Amino acid sequence: MLIVFVLLAGCGPSAFVPRSMLTVTLIPSLSPYPTFTRTPFPTHVFRETDPAIIKAFRPSATCPNVCWMGIHPGTTDAGQAVALLKRSTNIQEMSISDNRVLAKWFPGSTQDVSVGVLIEFSNGMAKSLTLTLAKSLSVGEFLSVMGEPEEIELGYDTDYILSYSVLHTIIHVYDGYRYGPFPNDSIYEITVNIPLEETRYLQSWLGYGRRQEYLSLKPMPTPTQYQYPIP
Repeated sequence: MLIVFVLLAGCGPSAFVPRSMLTVTLIPSLSPYPTFTRTPFPTHVFRETDPAIIKAFRPSATCPNVCWMGIHPGTTDAGQAVALLKRSTNIQEMSISDNRVLAKWFPGSTQDVSVGVLIEFSNGMAKSLTLTLAKSLSVGEFLSVMGEPEEIELGYDTDYILSYSVLHTIIHVYDGYRYGPFPNDSIYEITVNIPLEETRYLQSWLGYGRRQEYLSLKPMPTPTQYQYPIP
């Protein structure tokens, strides 16, 4: 299947059009996928009134893709990443080694919500980022900032994956009712710059609430066939 991507816009420090916000046309060959055009989300303008968990993903001129608290996995060096974490009053329980840093992030003014942080180092760089959330961020909130994903993988049971191949970002989502994807589904993990293991089950994103179409286009993996990527 041929996939044609057209970038819509660049990005800036205050108004962000992520590279994942693409116009996509699928040209079917032997595949049953329908032809469709993705409708991009409007540009997200970051404001002081945004929730802290959203403001942490605010980009800058040196961090145009998926950044977190100014850390751009694959670009930010390890020392700078550690310094940024130490500078934040919302980071606690840091554990630093030669190849990684573990911490807890409390994005709000209280400690009601905590997020697990794992940054892995390689060759002196912050290679990858994993955020483990406790249902504190919804799919709709994340997509309002980063735009729509390129692909989805329906998992076994009540989970699914949304993949941003351009941004090297994967979000793991819990769908307790198995009706999704829907905007209010809860994200439980975000990984940046960690490749997803090759799988036959990734398919093009068609939008919210189209589970039966996804299932009709590709089979849902079984417990023995499906594996999550290991952080």
